[in-house]
Amino acid sequence: MMEILKYIYNYFYLDYKKEKLEYKDTYINTAFNLYLQSESQKATKIITGNYNNLMGCVIKAIPEAFTNWDFIKLGRKKHNIENINNLIVYLNKKYNIEINMLLCEDIILYNSFNTVNINKTFNNIYNEVGKNKTEYLIMESSCFDNTGIPILTPKLIYCWDF
Repeated sequence: MMEILKYIYNYFYLDYKKEKLEYKDTYINTAFNLYLQSESQKATKIITGNYNNLMGCVIKAIPEAFTNWDFIKLGRKKHNIENINNLIVYLNKKYNIEINMLLCEDIILYNSFNTVNINKTFNNIYNEVGKNKTEYLIMESSCFDNTGIPILTPKLIYCWDF
C-alpha cells in the first residue's frame, strides 16, 4: 500500500518555483527504475516586427500577438462561406489580407497565380480530402504584404455546421 501511495505522490509531483505552482509531466517505470519528468510546451507569441526562424526574416502577424495554439474559426452558416472565393473575400474584409496560397492537408486549394479553383465549393473539398462534414477542415495560408514581408496567420479551421 505504501508503494502505491509513493507512486501516486510521484505521479502528481508539484514543483514550487518562484511562488508559482507549475505542473510537470511525470513518467515512472519501476522495471527499469526509470523516473522521467518534463514540462509542457510553452506557447510563444508571434509578434509583428520580430525575426522568425522558419521564414528567415522579419514577419508581420495578423492578428497581432497570436500563438501556435490559436486559430481562426470559419463557418459556413455564420460567415456565409460556401466556396473558396467567399473565404478569400471574408479574410480580405475582416483582416485586410490577400491570400496567395491556401492549403488543406497536402492539397493546394487556391493559388493566386492560377485561379482555376476560386469557385470550388467546400462540399467538393470535403469529398476530395475524404472527410465527413462533421469534421473540421484545417487550412493554412500563405500571404505577403505589398512590400514583400511575409504575413503569418493562425491556422484556419472551417466548420460545415458552424
